[in-house]
Order: sequence, then structure tokens, then C-alpha cells
Amino acid sequence: MQRDDATERQVQAASPRDSTWLSANAGSGKTRVLTDRVARLLLEGVLPQHILCLTYTKAAASEMQNRLFKRLGTWAMKGDDDLRKELRELGVDTSPNTQDLKTARTLFARAIEAPGGLKIQTIHSFCAALLRRFPLEAGVSPLFREMEERAAELLREDITDQMADGPDAPLIETLARHFTGESLSDLTAAIIRKASAFRQPVSRTDLTAAFGAPATLSTETLTQNVFLGGEAELLSRLLEALRTGGTMDNKAADKLQGIASLDLSALPVLESVFLNGKGAKEPFSAKSGSFPTKSVRADHPDLIAEIEREWSRFFASGAARGYPFDPVVLDGHYAAEVAETAKGAAAIADAEDETMRSLIDRVRSPGGTTTAAFESLEADHVRDIFARAFEAARDRAVALADEANKD
Repeated sequence: MQRDDATERQVQAASPRDSTWLSANAGSGKTRVLTDRVARLLLEGVLPQHILCLTYTKAAASEMQNRLFKRLGTWAMKGDDDLRKELRELGVDTSPNTQDLKTARTLFARAIEAPGGLKIQTIHSFCAALLRRFPLEAGVSPLFREMEERAAELLREDITDQMADGPDAPLIETLARHFTGESLSDLTAAIIRKASAFRQPVSRTDLTAAFGAPATLSTETLTQNVFLGGEAELLSRLLEALRTGGTMDNKAADKLQGIASLDLSALPVLESVFLNGKGAKEPFSAKSGSFPTKSVRADHPDLIAEIEREWSRFFASGAARGYPFDPVVLDGHYAAEVAETAKGAAAIADAEDETMRSLIDRVRSPGGTTTAAFESLEADHVRDIFARAFEAARDRAVALADEANKD
């Protein structure tokens, strides 16, 4: 019997004599191959109760079962010639004899009457059946029920509501202040998936180590690293200038006016005003040159210059996100922030007639992140490393110039 290449490959994949791994696109005939394989197993005398078919979803299991029973039911009603042709198309090697045709016509009844039925089910239902057979060994109640995804979601929501209305309300309030996702249900589902990780208590030392933060990190030290003094007066002047601008400037002014005190609670507002959003071409970079609007910038050039110097200092100190600036050991994740830092530091050095030492003293604060970074660099003799690098570059430049002159 002649078959095209695709049909021949399906027939080969459906052969019960081979162990087959089948991978194909949606709609290419995977379910048909599986039902063909089960049909050929039944034709070869395998008992229906000895066949197990597992799928991911109930819909897929139902579809496979319906297709198989439809085919077996059709066989029970077909004439000899039509049935013999269909069995040949299925992949039966030899020409079916009278006994083969008789066997094919009885398969529908055998599958229906099989003890426990023909097992075409989801992985979940199969596992549940095993647990029900061995509840003591599995340590579960024999009366347990599998929970559907929607029921699990409703249960998590109910538990969260009970916590919010009970003695655990402060925990939910704290979570709500820090949670920035769109769905609390997604968060609770993730917590359930990682439940084993929450069963062991975690110390503060473990947490700071996990986030790469110093063990001495506290709200006070973080605030000192971010706010170095003078920001309140600068924001007050900026607020007055923004009120002279247009709609966008006044919206920014409204946000800034809502800041009660310059502490960590003010950072989200300051970020929304002074930094680009996460969807920008350069996420969380400073709005340098674009904020405030052009008219306000033109009317208050001295104020804008002071703000942009503050931006440069802010990034140079690493305070924008509480990270110390270390230009030698650099995680690629913060490359964009370091680029802004370098540009800001270069702008300060180019604009001011100060020595490098006085500039360093001006941008760093005692006990701050920049001071710690400079102390680390000096301890590692980074100054000598750069000096040798510059000398090597200068010597090579002189050598190249001499070679060019000789030519």
C-alpha cells in the first residue's frame, strides 16, 4: 500500500513494537497517532485495562477517548472490505483475515466493559489514583480531593482577606506598601510554590547576604547614603519654579509637594519625578536635559544647573539606588548606571576649577558609600594601576609616532 511521506511517518510512530518520542506542531496529527497506537495495541491482543494514556489536560484526555471510541464503534458496523481497507491504512502489516476482522469488531465492547475502563486520563488524576490506593504510605487522607486552579486561587484570596481583617493585618499592610506587581494572587501562588523555602526561619544576616548588602545595613545608614543635606532647600526652590510652568511641570510640583519628609518613603516620589520609567529607552536614568520643561529651564538656568550638578553628585555617590560605586569590580547589571556616573563625574571635573582632591572631598560624605569605595580603591592601589596603564599607553603612542615618521 502506497502512502505519502507524512502518513508513513505517522504509521511508523503509531507502531506498538517501537518506543517512540513524538514531537510536532499543533494540528499536525499527534492525537491521531496516539489513538492509532492504542487501536493497534488492542488489535494485537493487549487488554484494555493494561493500557495507560496520560495527557496534560482534561480536554485532551476527553478528545483522545472520544476519537478512540468513535473509531472502535465504526469498526463494529463496517463491512469486510471497508474494515480490511481501514486496518491496512492503520498500518496492519499483513492482509487482515476473517479472524482479524472479527476481533476488530469486538474491540468497542471490550473497551467499554474493561474493569476500571480504558485509562485515558490526566497526569494529575493518575497520581491521585495512586495516592488513593496507598494513602497510608503517602501520608494523606484517603478522602482527599484534587483542587482545581480556580478553587485554589479563591482559597488564597480568602486566606489573604482573613489575614487582612485579623491579627496579621500589619503583615498585609507592610506587604501592600512594598508590592509593586499587578496581581497579589500571582504573588501568593508563587509563595505556595516555594512553600518549603519559607518553612525555615531566615536570619537578618542571611537576608542581607542574599541581596549583597552589608550586614550593618539599616534604615538610618541607607537614609544617610541617599540624603546628604541641602536637598530640602533645593526642592523648595524647584517647586516654586515648577509652578510657573505648564501642566506637566505642575503635575511634578504636585507630586513633590506631597513629600512630608525626606526619608526613604520619599524615594518613590523622587524617582517618578526625576528618573525615567522602566519602559524608557534607558530605564531609571536621570531626566537630564528634559526635566523640567523647556520654558522653566530657560527661565531658571542657575537652578537647573544646580539640580543637574546634584544629579551628577547623586549618581556619582551611588546613592540613586543605595549601591556603592566601584569602577573596578562592576556587575554588568548596573552598567547603565555606572555610565551615567562616569559622565556625571566628567562633567563636574570639566566644569569646575578645582583640584581632583577637592572634587573628591566635595562629592563624598564621611561614612558614605563613595567614601567606602575610594578607601577600597586606595587599599588595592588602583591609582598605581591606572598610572601604569596610562604610561603604557603613552609609550606605545610615542612608538607608533616614531614608526610613522620612519615610513
